[in-house]
Amino acid sequence: MASQKINFYLIFILTTTLSLLASVAPASNNRCEALDIFFDNLVHAIISSDLRKGIKVQLCSRTASSNRHLERERPEKAKKELEKLIEALENPSINDAHAQQLDLIRTEATFLISSIQGSDDYAKNRTISGRVAYFLHEQAAANSIVTLFFPESDVTRTTITDNNGYFYFDNLENAGIFLIYATDESGASGSGSSSLADRDSITLNLFLDYPGEGSISGIVSSNYDRESGVGFILSIVYPDTGRTAATLSGTQGNYSFDALPVEGTVIVTAFDSINGFAASMSDALTSWEPSIAIDLDIEAPEIVHTEIFNAGFSEGLDGWSTEGQALIIDRDVYFTNN
Repeated sequence: MASQKINFYLIFILTTTLSLLASVAPASNNRCEALDIFFDNLVHAIISSDLRKGIKVQLCSRTASSNRHLERERPEKAKKELEKLIEALENPSINDAHAQQLDLIRTEATFLISSIQGSDDYAKNRTISGRVAYFLHEQAAANSIVTLFFPESDVTRTTITDNNGYFYFDNLENAGIFLIYATDESGASGSGSSSLADRDSITLNLFLDYPGEGSISGIVSSNYDRESGVGFILSIVYPDTGRTAATLSGTQGNYSFDALPVEGTVIVTAFDSINGFAASMSDALTSWEPSIAIDLDIEAPEIVHTEIFNAGFSEGLDGWSTEGQALIIDRDVYFTNN
């Protein structure tokens, strides 16, 4: 009886899994269509072809992986995914009647590889846009000055919000971590930080606060050699209200936040954008202690497991231990809610 139950469960799991894959496979085309405009021609060639659904899923998966690598500024891996896509077109199970369609897909993929290899033009259409408003009543902060700063390249851009508080930076030639500040004529200010990848366009909002009585200062240190002239990215968040702010430390790690609201718990995080390490600590700003000191010590991990470097399986199964036959399936293709 136990054996029969086990067999029943195995059959049930297998049937359920096959049903799930069958039900979501058509959505894979929608996932493929949502990729960057850089891949439009290749996507159209794949979706409009008469290839079997399984082959289309495989090609869309490779294209989506290439797109993700470009977003994360990994052009070599993006090219590798497109090369694997071309190799998949040699599958003997594909009917020769599709030769013309295969040639078109191969041509488009080869063109993208050449574009990535030959120039960085694909990476120069970056934009950052958003809206500046006042935190208390969320009304638009018209005519506010917005300053964008890339610390690693020491590049600054400035613009002014329109009557509805909107701002827009285009043709950005720099990528990576950035800080963004906004201030109005009365002295209300707001700040934040984020990251811009190649061919990326992001939208974010900034909220202005009037000067408060609070301040936080300290020093960020690390237990590893850090050969860089770039400071640490400091960010704070008030978990009870959602207020945020960001700044850049000096090259020696000293930092300060001034004119902060005094409203309880605050979390301070220091981020090393060069090495990817971080540290955080919480404290409270109160009327009886409006100024506090928080020193942060960033520690490099002593043990880094090999699979962490290949967490997304972009390098196949390198660093992972497996038993029996293992198949890598793109979860973005098969397990999507689209």
